Amino acid sequence: DSSTTTARAILKYLYPRPSPNFKLSDIHPTTAAYIVDCSKNCHPDDRSTTKQIRRSMSNYFASIKHRKKRKTILLNAGGGRNQ
Repeated sequence: DSSTTTARAILKYLYPRPSPNFKLSDIHPTTAAYIVDCSKNCHPDDRSTTKQIRRSMSNYFASIKHRKKRKTILLNAGGGRNQ
């Protein structure tokens, strides 16, 4: 495990089903800072920077948005063939 993995795991726990357009900037800045600090404290030997951890946190929300968008495209493409 690493600091980035821990940060994403915390986000998955706190925000299991965020809306598709939810972003890291929608989280209270203090909460985001606590997540970064907690993940750094859990992995003191990990050299991940705050910027890398925050990027990882942002990628959690971006990947959800991408998956939902892709699923919608696939459903729409499949629905068109059956009509």
